[in-house]
Formats: sequence, structure tokens, C-alpha cells
Amino acid sequence: MRALEASGRLRRANERVAEYQSRIPIAALWGDGDKASADMMSLDASRHLWNARIDPRRRTYAAGIYTHVRDRWGIVYDQPIVLNERQAGVALEGVEHHNRAEDRIRLSLLAVDTHGYTNPAMAIAKLLGFDLCPRLRDLAERNLYLPRIFSIPEGLEPATVRRVSLTAIERWLG
Repeated sequence: MRALEASGRLRRANERVAEYQSRIPIAALWGDGDKASADMMSLDASRHLWNARIDPRRRTYAAGIYTHVRDRWGIVYDQPIVLNERQAGVALEGVEHHNRAEDRIRLSLLAVDTHGYTNPAMAIAKLLGFDLCPRLRDLAERNLYLPRIFSIPEGLEPATVRRVSLTAIERWLG
């Protein structure tokens, strides 16, 4: 934890490793460098650390570190966060931080899990020029609600519910 607490040390080390990996010819086979995935890892911490919380799985004090891993396997961004918090903000921040540098390949897609997804985050990601691609928990239980008059592809039929009333919407907009 002391190495992580030193200001910027971990981030500089990760940037150097990612830069080195990008120069290795075989890394081009791993991906174009424009896609990344992000998730949080739980790291053991002292209970005196201001953002340490009880890890629900291990029942010990821990702090979260949210990392962005590019498709060429370098960690391009890391940020300490509080456990069990929504991670959409730090997911967006990591891509924007990476894309700010002129000499880097811009990230065009970020894959996140359910904690890295919110509807506003999807909109902000589009405005910033990249796609936020969540893997949503219990996706099989989610439905697309449509008016009866909409035509949809046959493959989407099992995931749709046709109960939206356009008349009720028009009355409400009034």
C-alpha cells in the first residue's frame, strides 16, 4: 500500500509499461489499441485509510483500485475508489484521461460491468466520442418496451413487451 500511496508512482509505472508493450511488434496482434476494459480490484488496506471499507467477500478492510486495461494488455489508467460505489464516473474519467494525450491511440470503446454503467454515463461517453459497452447482470430478465405498431426483427421478438400506449404518451405531453 505504501507504494500505491506515493503520489503518481503507480500511474507513471503503468504508463511506462503500456508504452513499452505498444512498441513490441507482437502486441499489434493482440488488438488495434483502441479498445479497453475496466473494472475494480479490491486491495487489502489499513482500517485507518480514509477510503478503506469492509470488503463484503473477504470481510477485511480494503480499498478499491479501478483500472483500464487496453486490448494490448497495458494498464492505461488507474484510480483508487471506495468499495461498493458506482464506477461509471471513474470509467469515463479513465478514457478521457487517456484520450487527452496527443501521442496515443484514442480509445473508441470501453467494456465495463454492471457497476460501470448508468444511462447518463452512456450519454456522456457518446458526447466524448467513444462507446461505453456494459455487460449487464440479469440481461435475460430485461425487456424492450415498444408500442404495438412498431415492427421489429424476428430475433428481438422474445425480448420485447408490446404494451406502450402512444395515445397515453401523446395525452401526457399534451
